[in-house]
Amino acid sequence: MPKDDHTLMRFLKARGYNASQAKQMVLDCIHWRRTVEDVGIDELYRCIDPFDFPGREEVLESWPMGFHKLGRPINIHNFGAISPKRLYQQMTPQEHWRTIIVNIESLLIEVFPAASATAGRPIRQALVIVNLKGFGLSQFWTLKSIARRFFEVSQSFYPETMGQLIIINAPTCFTAIWAVIKPWLSPRTLDKISILGTANPHHAILLDLVPPENLPASLGGTCTCEGARGGSCALSNAGPWMDDARPERRARWLSGELAAPGVPWPPPPPPQEKVQEQVHGAAEETWEKVEDDDDDDDDDDDDLCHAVASASTSATTTPSPSWGRASVVTLPLPLPHPPAPAAVRLAA
Repeated sequence: MPKDDHTLMRFLKARGYNASQAKQMVLDCIHWRRTVEDVGIDELYRCIDPFDFPGREEVLESWPMGFHKLGRPINIHNFGAISPKRLYQQMTPQEHWRTIIVNIESLLIEVFPAASATAGRPIRQALVIVNLKGFGLSQFWTLKSIARRFFEVSQSFYPETMGQLIIINAPTCFTAIWAVIKPWLSPRTLDKISILGTANPHHAILLDLVPPENLPASLGGTCTCEGARGGSCALSNAGPWMDDARPERRARWLSGELAAPGVPWPPPPPPQEKVQEQVHGAAEETWEKVEDDDDDDDDDDDDLCHAVASASTSATTTPSPSWGRASVVTLPLPLPHPPAPAAVRLAA
């Protein structure tokens, strides 16, 4: 997770700029990232490539989801095509949940950096499109538990990464489904959601947000990803994060040559830019305060606000992220804590 002033601001914004609540949210996130699936998110991402794991095509046929386009990434979920029975013939529910976690993590460390580098400006939020064509109550009750976990992880540990969520082709039974889902969502998340029923034309609305060449034809655009990896928009994950250099970047990251697997963003500053170094230093000091001083009294909350404000107001350019490293481990079932590196793949 980037340790910069923008990341701190995401947590502050998610908690209405309440420093005490934002601090606790950061601490909870740090703990989750270190302990998720008993190995931590860094180890999980090393063992599972979100865009190239074994059985990926079969999984996406049963649970279609992925990223697409230049500019602000689109995260597309085709819930009407979900078949849990077929999916869990390919992998266990726990293995599937891990692929969902690394898919979310890819936003921070691969999708957003590559989209930003291509656009030449920071891109920090995604447009989420959920297509409910063919979706019914029986599917929802089957997926209710995993859907709730997904919302909890997204809101608690990846705040403010969703810019807008558009639900299209909502069936008549969605009123009952929404009554169950709505209490799971924060007011900030609810403000970003638009729901369109089958009687509401969604093509024009989506094309107002996305150029037709970047929108899959199934959603009213002109993109078919013909010739791309996977041969379709549903499988290609088309975007600048899937450039030809990605396999080499990931291999060098796994070997420890690179600090992060994604396209470098923001570009490293020239040494003479002292202001940039000061801003980055202020953000790092703030993170150290949050990680090491979680048992202090409420006076620390004022220090947190002051440090964030100082970093934000003194910045002239976006500071470069500071990335952590972790060793490679396997993830068989049940999960152990192996002492030494091993092959980078999940055991069946």
